[in-house]
This record gives sequence, C-alpha cells and structure tokens, in this order.
Amino acid sequence: MTLGSIAALRPVFYMVMGVSLMIFACRMAQRSNGWGMRIMLFGALALGLGYAVLLPMYEAGLIERITITAEDMRTGDWVEKFSGAALGWHAVKLVLMNLGWLAFGLGASIHVGVLRPLNSNRPEFHTESSTSTTHESIA
Repeated sequence: MTLGSIAALRPVFYMVMGVSLMIFACRMAQRSNGWGMRIMLFGALALGLGYAVLLPMYEAGLIERITITAEDMRTGDWVEKFSGAALGWHAVKLVLMNLGWLAFGLGASIHVGVLRPLNSNRPEFHTESSTSTTHESIA
C-alpha cells in the first residue's frame, strides 16, 4: 500500500472527521444550552469515538472484519465462523455509530427549532364557563 493511496488515507480521514465533529459540537455548546445541545453533544462524542478510534482500528486490522458471503447465508453457519470478540466489536460499532448519528441529528433539529417541545409557545386558554362539564348530565 503506497502512502498516498486511498486505503492509506482512509484512517486519517476518519480521525479528522471524528475530531472535527467533536470540536464543532463543543464550540456550539459553549454558546447554547438546553436539551437539544446536550443531545447533539452526546451524538458528536459518540461519533467522534467511533470515527477516531473504532473505524481506524478496523482499517488497521486490530479488529477482525465480518464479511458474510451468500454461501454463509445459505448454510446458516456464519455465526460460528467468526469469533465472539469480532461479533461483539461489530455490535459496539453498529450501536455507537447509529446512535451517534441519531442523537446528533435529533439534537441539531431541536437546537435549530425544527422539533420543539409540545408546550413551547403554545397559548394557554383558561375559560371559565357556567355551562355543564362533560361529566354532568344535562337533564
């Protein structure tokens, strides 16, 4: 593998992306508060851990890759083919990265106001009427 190849630069790209996501979210968190920013910060930290640590470990070969062929799916013995550590790390990667993107997107959408809490900016109507309530009989 040459130094300037795509395969050689992929782990560096993952690390830069993970660190820049964390820096981006931390800079936004300094100027804001609330649950949206906290959720987005959690998502950025989870993605930063996944991109800066887990994915470069896969690229370096420190964590075994899981590749399932059509023959493995047909015979059904793909679970026994891989070690428990490989399946565990694969599950950690899937949960961490998917939860990170979900939390980052949810926090960003709450932060910019796309998703608002149900009680925000809703006028409250307090009317007192002398009419009967729904639980009283009319007769």
